[in-house]
Amino acid sequence: MENCIKSDYYKIERKDKEFLLNTEVVQNILKEKTSVNDSLEKVENTFGTAYVFDSNMYWENIITQAILSDNIFPFYQKIVDDDNNIIKYEALMRLKRFNTKGEEEILTPDSFLNKSKETYQYHALSIIMIKKVFEKMENEDVSFSINISILDIENEMFLFNLKQLVDRYHKEQIKLFKKVNPICFEIIEDKQIYDYDLLSDFINEFKDKNIDIAIDDFGSGYSSFMHLLKIKPNYLKLDGSLIKNIDTDIDAKIVVDGILKIAHELKIKIIAEYVHCKEIFDLLKKMGIDMFQGYFIGKPNLL
Repeated sequence: MENCIKSDYYKIERKDKEFLLNTEVVQNILKEKTSVNDSLEKVENTFGTAYVFDSNMYWENIITQAILSDNIFPFYQKIVDDDNNIIKYEALMRLKRFNTKGEEEILTPDSFLNKSKETYQYHALSIIMIKKVFEKMENEDVSFSINISILDIENEMFLFNLKQLVDRYHKEQIKLFKKVNPICFEIIEDKQIYDYDLLSDFINEFKDKNIDIAIDDFGSGYSSFMHLLKIKPNYLKLDGSLIKNIDTDIDAKIVVDGILKIAHELKIKIIAEYVHCKEIFDLLKKMGIDMFQGYFIGKPNLL
């Protein structure tokens, strides 16, 4: 259990609700050889209610402070071809906060983004992120991709901002570089797609602005081959679960081979995520993968 004490709080669940315990409490529990999974009532009686936090309230405060302090920002991870030439950078959201010791921490979306949906802060984060990416990229002579979720596409304010930013990006790129570097929108399925008309309208409008479309995390969640016909993407990004052990998992290799053949027949390029070592990179090259992304290629960082 000592391995759980890595941040300010330790998470437990009770009656379908998530709570956080201050790690000082957890350390005291461990000393007394008391189970952390005892009832919240016992924890509160022993250590006081001030040490027990509703998870949503905790994250709502963290996210609010990050927004007010301008601590939501993008990192960028490069995507390369089989000769290791940089094709573009993917923009990835990060949140900076300070823990109880005053130490700076950079949080990845898996720790806070789903919570932001429960605390109704998700759309604010999306708009901040996309504005910062476009402000940075309109002055850079590089191509980039950005994640767009189904929730984003359903939000009118987000779409209004997105259209304005794309138009400004095009004007600034022409002014600075006499050309427009490509943009790719990576469609993330954070919920099942029911309204294909809405999605089709979104895709068609931005394809008319010379923006490429990718399906992110293909091979997981809701994604299916039906999307290839409905969305008609320029790229498929293979989910990391198919890639991370492909050198030893024969089933994963068979699935990726099948996706590759279908996608290439449809003139869709394949990007492999989670390329974390040379062995996997070399294997994917032999298989015919078009582009590569992962820690072996480069970690996300400031650009």
